[in-house]
Amino acid sequence: ARTAEEGMAAAAPAKGSSLLQPFWELASLDEEKRLAAGKQLIALVAASQGDSRVPCSDLQYVVKRLVRGLESHNNGARQGFATVLVEVLARFEMVDVGEVVRLAGELMEITGGMKGQEQRDVMFGRIFTYMCVVRSGRLQGAAVDPTVLTAMVDELVNFLRKKAYLRVICTETLVALIQQVDVTSFTRHVLPGLRPLLSVSLLDQGAAPALDGKKKPLAPHQAPPPPPPP
Repeated sequence: ARTAEEGMAAAAPAKGSSLLQPFWELASLDEEKRLAAGKQLIALVAASQGDSRVPCSDLQYVVKRLVRGLESHNNGARQGFATVLVEVLARFEMVDVGEVVRLAGELMEITGGMKGQEQRDVMFGRIFTYMCVVRSGRLQGAAVDPTVLTAMVDELVNFLRKKAYLRVICTETLVALIQQVDVTSFTRHVLPGLRPLLSVSLLDQGAAPALDGKKKPLAPHQAPPPPPPP
């Protein structure tokens, strides 16, 4: 079977390509520079994509690089890359969000030999990918691939239960996801994955924040919450 990375496979732009420069600015601590770089990148991709309904090589390259960049904690990289990925997914509907979700798993694989910070970066990278998919609005409607919903919910719930410092961002991403899907999709593909959060034992431990949508969802430009003190 073809991997998501193969599905998004695209040779890197030629040396000197105008596509490369904006990525450096996306990691800037200066919000204005990040926004300017994002607009430039979107414009370049739009010019390359034209009216085609098949993702061009530049679009494939940009999506893959944006997803990969979400695991970086350097400067403003995660904020900048997430903001642009949301816009790319919202604007270029020919990009398969299922491929994006699978790509996150392939590019940011969690292994037993990882150090604490490496594992933390990978987990945040995958969560931010799901958050971008949700914030793009692409989960609305009955045409959503159910395997995508199931995969996202299962992993968000798993992270939420595993690490205390991931509870807030995972819960808020789940809330935003629930608000987008229709009743049928929620009942069949989302609710089963949420059942572990509804058990008495978890509620007693305070590990399952209420999924009531009352909190404001975490914006892509916000930094993730710090880990608890040792």
